[in-house]
Amino acid sequence: MVNERKKPLRDLLTPKNTSIRPSSIFDTSYTYEQAMKESENSETVSVPKPASKPLQPPIEKQSGASMEQSKSTACIPCSKAHISAISGALSESIRFAKDGGVTHPEVIDRLGIATDELAAMERIDLAPYKIESLKGEEKEFAEWIVEKTRDLRHSLDGITDVNKLERTAAEAAGFRDEFLPRFWNLLENVSKSKSN
Repeated sequence: MVNERKKPLRDLLTPKNTSIRPSSIFDTSYTYEQAMKESENSETVSVPKPASKPLQPPIEKQSGASMEQSKSTACIPCSKAHISAISGALSESIRFAKDGGVTHPEVIDRLGIATDELAAMERIDLAPYKIESLKGEEKEFAEWIVEKTRDLRHSLDGITDVNKLERTAAEAAGFRDEFLPRFWNLLENVSKSKSN
């Protein structure tokens, strides 16, 4: 078997016919302006300009939606998937932490997954401007979720050893166990009120 040298990821992801390839993906000296200047001289690559401001749904699409119309409002059903993923990732990380501590690569990977899921839920599905458009029980529930995720984020940020990891995993599992019945009750109440 021939021993082939693996290509760096940047070589696989960046087209070979471009000059917009820094020598390292961590090369901070290679700027956006350099890329734009080089792209003007090259016909093979076009670099899009970044948006001037963050995109946000129009205000008129943010008001009065229910859980069934939650495309532009707070997505409580999406939160269910995020909370389950956080709980699962943290629980799974304990298996690796028992042998390798919290610096084990699999533990770090799962802590990253939990952090990413939490960030997506807080910043996208439960963004303040989206919660503002909810009403009544849905709004109260979304605000409760945000409060609980804030506590969970502090616990995640404070993990320094296996014991703290276990406590945080237990906290996430408890949050999930508390969330699910409230979620199903809310969903049932929304369905009942819609049929009346």
